[in-house]
Amino acid sequence: MRFVFVSPKVDTTEARVDLWRGGKITLFSVRSTLYRTRLETLSVLRKSVEQLQIPASMAVTINQQQFLIYHMNNIVVYASPTGLQMLQQNSHWNADGTFKTAPMYFSQSYSIHVWDVLTMKPALFCALPRKTFEIYKEVLTGLNYHASNVGIILNPQTILIDFELGAYNAFSDVYPNAIVKGCDFHFTKNIWKRIKKLDLVRDCKKEEIRREIANIMSLPLLHMNELNNSMELIIDTLSNTDDKYIKLTDYVITTYISGKFDIQFWNLYDTTGVRPRTNNHVEGWHRAQNS
Repeated sequence: MRFVFVSPKVDTTEARVDLWRGGKITLFSVRSTLYRTRLETLSVLRKSVEQLQIPASMAVTINQQQFLIYHMNNIVVYASPTGLQMLQQNSHWNADGTFKTAPMYFSQSYSIHVWDVLTMKPALFCALPRKTFEIYKEVLTGLNYHASNVGIILNPQTILIDFELGAYNAFSDVYPNAIVKGCDFHFTKNIWKRIKKLDLVRDCKKEEIRREIANIMSLPLLHMNELNNSMELIIDTLSNTDDKYIKLTDYVITTYISGKFDIQFWNLYDTTGVRPRTNNHVEGWHRAQNS
């Protein structure tokens, strides 16, 4: 007797259809689940900063220590107990803001860092609605109030910031014993912007002109008693070369020598060797946050 083995027929068509049907999940079918999960996690998306409510989980550190220290008038300030101790123990501060990482409805993220000889460390973080003297002063006043409540006295020796009058006046007002200085990099950057605006970039290739431009950018490093004589020499050299440089020297005089910014603010002679002259550390940290 012969046995004939016949392979059973398997209808793979229906199987493929079932698999296809089972694997196809439309957004519409899970939309309600997604919305419910997002609502449970993030709460309702506020329509304005006035409606902002910070949940308890975002007011403390991972170790359940207080992190949110001020939240009023659309201003949010964070500083951990460790950050407050850093501000107390380190006498040299750097402060800077950035727009790219500002939360929704806020104008900028602002942070204060401390310099401990070896490194620059972030200690305080803010979300601010505007860049004004009143806003900066409220931040610093709120910081001082909270710090004093936990037994911390803040008395910085030097504070380095960008060329922003609102921040300068606020730091000077709240910390009258501190020396508030402007970033040397931003000073030279402002000079270079003016050079480009006056279409003098090509002239900088000339040795004599390049030397005088370098002298202008080096003004923050001179003793204050030498500024007037040095500026007179720069003006004489450039004006004798071409009258078109008068607009550049006038800008330096009206903005820095006897105008908008006080000499004590941008002159760094008295703090050279004591602390960094620029905010490059802080801006590098901001770039890392922005990336």
